[in-house]
Order: sequence, then C-alpha cells, then structure tokens
Amino acid sequence: MITEFEQIRSMFIDISKSIKEDVNVYLIGGGALMYHKSKDLTKDIDIVVRTDKEYDAVRNAFANLGFASDIPEGAYGRLSIPGILTHGDFRVDLFCREVCGKFSLSEGMVKRARTIERFGTVALHACSVEDILLFKCMTERQGDLNDCVRINLGHVIDWDIVLNEAQEQSRTGQDVWITWITVRLEDLEDAGIRVPIMKDMRDLSDRYIEKWERSLISRNPGKF
Repeated sequence: MITEFEQIRSMFIDISKSIKEDVNVYLIGGGALMYHKSKDLTKDIDIVVRTDKEYDAVRNAFANLGFASDIPEGAYGRLSIPGILTHGDFRVDLFCREVCGKFSLSEGMVKRARTIERFGTVALHACSVEDILLFKCMTERQGDLNDCVRINLGHVIDWDIVLNEAQEQSRTGQDVWITWITVRLEDLEDAGIRVPIMKDMRDLSDRYIEKWERSLISRNPGKF
C-alpha cells in the first residue's frame, strides 16, 4: 500500500537513473489522485506513455530496479493490456496510449496534464481531475465510484471538459462507451453529486442506442 506521494516520487527518481532518452509519463488513477490530494493511499499506480519506445524504456527501467513483470509481448500488449510490475509495496500498471481498451491518452488530456517534476530524462505528469473522473467513470468498480465522489467533493470540476472528452473518447474509440459513462454519472447523481451535463450525456446515450437499434434491424431484416 502506498501512503505518501513521496514514495511515488522516489520511485521515479530511481527509474530515471537508467533511462537515457527523454520520456513523458502520465499518472492516472490513484497515484494522480494522491498528487491532487483527493486520496490518502492507493494499492497501485497507473501510468500511461504515448509511444512504444517510451513503453520499452520505462519497462526496462523498472526491471533494472528489480520489479517483477508480467507484460504481454508485442504491440497488442502495449496497446490495451497493462504491463503489471510489482516490487514490495508497489504495483505499477503500465500502458501505452490506451488503458484497457477503453481510454486513450488524447491530445486534450496531454495538454491538461500538470507537470509534477522532471527527473533527468523523465518528465512526470498528473492528468487533470476531469480526465481522472472520466477514466473512473468507465469502470464498474465500487472503489472507482467512491473516487469519483471524492473528486467532486474536493475540486471544482469543469464539466464542459468532461463532456467534450467523453464525446472524443466515444468518437475515436467505441461509441458504446458513452452509455457506460452516462450510467456512472447517474450513479454520481444518486450519491448526491450535481452533474450539470447529465441531460447532454443522456441525449448522447439515447442517440447511440437508437443507432444501435437501427443497425440491429438492418442486419436482421424480418426479425423485428
């Protein structure tokens, strides 16, 4: 269990010692929430890089520190399945560009991210609270819903960012994601959080469902 952000900082100081080329690492998830002071501890650290070269450099640096790894080979592993790295109290989930096939590190996210510190060749960034909120809206875990509540209680959320990024993620990934995000935002409302974009999200979700129904009918003529 990681209980202080300084533990994360120290880890990146250590891995930077064996990375020769410049890399940008983006925290998203519990580690980023610790930086934003929205969480006191986390079981693992989710990090995303943007290129295969950065992925390999970071993976090798963790291996040099004695981290045990379970990382799929080839591009498929880089794109969607996390490279799981463990050592003592640390578990790091390493992704390249896309998190679990659901959430891409978009240009907007990169621009909104806050640079925490540079350690030699390694620049460590924390994604914005809006982007972390959206990321956690794409899961079904109760712990992630609790984190969404914490984010809203501790920060002023720019809901226009959330709406625009949700549309972008749905447009460039799978448009079904808009329905998942909408359901999670409804859960937030049930928890007492005001979500001012709720009507827009429901409209987007309804349009997706209508499109899906039309597609289903066209593929199965005479059955409906």
